[in-house]
Amino acid sequence: MKILLLNTFANYGGASIACRRLHTALNKSQHAEARLLTRDLPRAFGSVTAGELGYWGQKKAWLRFVAERLQTRWAVRDKSLQFAFSPASWGQSLHKHTWVQEADVLHLHWTNFGFLSLEGLTELASLQKKMVWTLHDMWAFTGGCHYAGDCDHFMKNCGNCPLLKRPKANDLSNKVWREKEAILKDLQGRLQIVTCSQWLGDLAKKSALLQHFPIQAIPNPIDTQQFAPLEKAPLRKRLGLPTDKFILLFGAMNVQDKRKGFDYLVEALQLLYHQQPETRQRLALAVVGKANEKDIDLPFPTYYLGSLATPEAMNEAYNVADAFVLPSLEDNLPNTVMEAMACGLPCVAFATGGLPEMILHEKTGYLATLKDAQSLATGIQYLLQHPALPTLSEQARAFVQTHYAEDVIAQTYIEKAYT
Repeated sequence: MKILLLNTFANYGGASIACRRLHTALNKSQHAEARLLTRDLPRAFGSVTAGELGYWGQKKAWLRFVAERLQTRWAVRDKSLQFAFSPASWGQSLHKHTWVQEADVLHLHWTNFGFLSLEGLTELASLQKKMVWTLHDMWAFTGGCHYAGDCDHFMKNCGNCPLLKRPKANDLSNKVWREKEAILKDLQGRLQIVTCSQWLGDLAKKSALLQHFPIQAIPNPIDTQQFAPLEKAPLRKRLGLPTDKFILLFGAMNVQDKRKGFDYLVEALQLLYHQQPETRQRLALAVVGKANEKDIDLPFPTYYLGSLATPEAMNEAYNVADAFVLPSLEDNLPNTVMEAMACGLPCVAFATGGLPEMILHEKTGYLATLKDAQSLATGIQYLLQHPALPTLSEQARAFVQTHYAEDVIAQTYIEKAYT
């Protein structure tokens, strides 16, 4: 069986990581041959190529990205939302690509930012091939937003979008929604929807666009040999981190991304500092990701590890820590939590999105009340004072090995999505 995965990026972002891991897992199995088609690369790499290769291909892809972002920037009500909405007006025409023609199954992942336009999706749908669409956010069933927040327009039809500068019944979100409706109508009987979490699957089932399609929740895979426990003390010494403190790790591509909830972590740490004076000498924070350090005021010693580009570097970052915290306000099945647990880190997070499916409360970590900094502080304190933290660590890694291992996920896709 020849599977062609399509994802905007080959090496950037959470969806890219998840897609590449599935690509690897499928090729390790005996029942599928997987290729990956992405937006732009300097050259092909074995079973990974791009719709446009080389210097000029990358330039054209960049121009499409810029054109769509300019359209979005003009449409949304303020600059902070320019990456929260994607109209899919610009993209590549891929239906004649050799790999597309040769595939038995076309497997879409995250295809925005100038990779697949709505017209491009229409062309792929016209090929009459079996298609699978793994959702990494809500975009497939909304009028353009990646996460709907409190808006429930997607349950009937989009329009009057709260993200747009001029919301009205027939606004840009309504136009995008109606074009998706036409595309999906042509895919009846040939499209399998996969969501990485049951939470996202439940939302998809409530949506007007996808409620009549088969929807299967299949988590992302992870290589539990690549992400695994290491001895902490030597790593800390090499990276200049204290060996006598409880290090709490936070990680996100962009620390200032409001959806990742860093402001709540800052508030929770301030509460801990004032309410639990004994933590002042024991607790420290490590941060992975793009951060404006001058704009962050934290009461505990904080170590900024920067943006880490390789799995090996990320594995080391997890292994310098004692626990991981991710106070996301809305999230699907974050790779960071999966990776942290694979490294034996108990995790603290808000009980939202797919996080309650990953973290077993008081068994592999702590689930705090959404948008409640005091509850988050309690969760951090729970792990800080836990009398048997190694037990939580073992349980966290065992959960990942059982539920997210490569062979388990590859076989699930083959049996429940591709056939």
